[in-house]
Amino acid sequence: TADQAHKGYPLFGQLPEPGWLMAGQVKAPGTRRWYAVVSVLVLTSVFLQSLKPSDPYLPHYFQQVRNIDPDDASHYIWPYYTYGYAISLLPLAFFAEYILDYYHVVLAGLIARVISQTLLLYGSRLVDLQICQVLFGMSSSTKIVTGALIYSLTPSHIFRQIV
Repeated sequence: TADQAHKGYPLFGQLPEPGWLMAGQVKAPGTRRWYAVVSVLVLTSVFLQSLKPSDPYLPHYFQQVRNIDPDDASHYIWPYYTYGYAISLLPLAFFAEYILDYYHVVLAGLIARVISQTLLLYGSRLVDLQICQVLFGMSSSTKIVTGALIYSLTPSHIFRQIV
């Protein structure tokens, strides 16, 4: 049952909400349609997270438009993506599991992606570009949470078809 699935969690011993589904549970007679709708929404989110039209052109953009030397970009801009990804991965997974919900963390990742693109286009200082890379790293780390969301919502035979 659903109560047995959550027994190992030290912070919360009960389900977050009565309508929450664990993997393999059946919701209603129209379950297949419900899984199809959820699958389309989650896969659309994955597509939007993976859409990176500016990435191949960033080195050229930094060098030609922003007049940033490639060495300066390597030392002062690119590492912030890694820092943002590494620092936000565990807290976002913790928030998704125990404090917030998977949906809120995925939505926060999509919002961070939009803000990072806005900073990339309209930011004028080096700090703006560094914040852009941190937000982009944070939005990239929410892909792990999205995979966990897909796994928790769908039964195993449908999960294999989706992934």
